[in-house]
Amino acid sequence: MISTPTARAKRREVATRLDTVVAGGRRIPRNELPGDCVRSKTGHIAYIITTTKRNRAGEPLVKLQFEISGVVGNGFWSIAELTKAGGTFMAQTEKQKKAAAAKAAKAKATDAKKKAGSNDAAKKKKSTSRKALPKVGTVMYARYKGKDYTAKITAEGVDWKGKIYSSLSAAGCAVTGRPTCAGPRFWSLAPRKKK
Repeated sequence: MISTPTARAKRREVATRLDTVVAGGRRIPRNELPGDCVRSKTGHIAYIITTTKRNRAGEPLVKLQFEISGVVGNGFWSIAELTKAGGTFMAQTEKQKKAAAAKAAKAKATDAKKKAGSNDAAKKKKSTSRKALPKVGTVMYARYKGKDYTAKITAEGVDWKGKIYSSLSAAGCAVTGRPTCAGPRFWSLAPRKKK
């Protein structure tokens, strides 16, 4: 890259602005950087990630993310180091911008699909729990500690003493006062014979 006086002055101005930003301790906005990425002498592209870090000399450092032979790496360099090593600051090409936008859209679609999948699983779980109940209108019988109990299956769930329970187990827990109950074993379709 041939360095014209104008290009050198522009780089110096950008470096000064970066120095001011880092001294202020705030994150460097992209519009205050010389470009979106740096092309090395060998042609590798490294993307600029804004930062507020400094080196020992107090110069502002730019964090770069790069990929060589499929391995992603990152590191910090000063603008002076990068330009001295033959790095060329440049804006992202339209192709790179489109690729980044496509990657972001794909990630968003995957997240939406996962969310939809979890909602479907919740609906399926809800529907299977309703299927586990006998048909609406069925009267269920139970005997506990010598007393007989009845509950009715409604469209909403199990009705016992005017209160609706989501499952036979929940209704069984209400009868027994215990934290757990094997509802299908506790309730039966016919009254239990007295021993």
